[in-house]
Amino acid sequence: MPLTEQIADLWKPLIDIVNDCSSRWRTFSLDALDFVLPHLVGDSKGVCILECLRVGSSCYNSQQSSYQFSLRDVTLIPIEVVSFATPLRSIDDNWSNLTTAEIENLHVYECLVLLQKAQRLTTGEFNQLRTGRDKHLLPPGSIIHDALRCLSLFSDDSEAPRQLLDNLTLPSLVDLTYDTSSNSPKSVSVFLQRSASAWRLTALSILHWGGSHNLLTVASHLQAVKRLEYYRDFYDCLQLLNGPITTIEGKDVPDLLPNLHEVSIFHEVLPWRLLADLFLFHPLSILSVHLTKVKRNCGWTMSPPVVSKVS
Repeated sequence: MPLTEQIADLWKPLIDIVNDCSSRWRTFSLDALDFVLPHLVGDSKGVCILECLRVGSSCYNSQQSSYQFSLRDVTLIPIEVVSFATPLRSIDDNWSNLTTAEIENLHVYECLVLLQKAQRLTTGEFNQLRTGRDKHLLPPGSIIHDALRCLSLFSDDSEAPRQLLDNLTLPSLVDLTYDTSSNSPKSVSVFLQRSASAWRLTALSILHWGGSHNLLTVASHLQAVKRLEYYRDFYDCLQLLNGPITTIEGKDVPDLLPNLHEVSIFHEVLPWRLLADLFLFHPLSILSVHLTKVKRNCGWTMSPPVVSKVS
């Protein structure tokens, strides 16, 4: 039901029951209006087994709200946190034991602050990032995070993912997913070079990233990539995989994706001819291809995903 502060006597008894069970929370999920947060204070027993925390609201006003979620006499040390539309400053927490984070609709600087505090984080997914910073936080500057292995960036903001990468160095990165409306291969290339990822990055997913020339821009950092997901202009991508490319902008380029074992094709319609070319001319001994739509001479058919291997 629609909650307001004026009818707190109706919903507060339910919150009291939840508070009485706080020492037994292992997974806690809250999707509520911001003024509900300070009523969740726990049972004051100082016992906490919380491993997964989800806090957020689609109606949360992160710019204006000063409400905060904090358990009395307890320091939260969640192993996983999922936060959407709730500024991190609204969660009184110790992030030192955090290993997995899925964050949505926060400013870039908030994400950098989280990475600065959560040095054990191994998997981070950041959705719908916003440019700039929460006005309540000072910019943390450039961050070196030694533990993060998997990074996923999804955003309609053309500048936010670039801003995050420009302030981030990930020496242990092995899996990168980059889905943004902005074509910024040079920014990605500089980030990968700074992180020295050429022989560690084994999985790359690039969504809505323009033509294959953008892939060439980061070619020198993809020597270890075994799995590639490419969601756009796969005609060009197939030509790259099937044909030798030696230079770009007058500079020598190493063999593109020399260790590639698996390609995921996500394309509206894919002619069988291009798939046949991929099988016939790609130099790899084993190649997995995932298809959802294929085109025959008489039109196109929709089929379940197919995994094909050639040797």
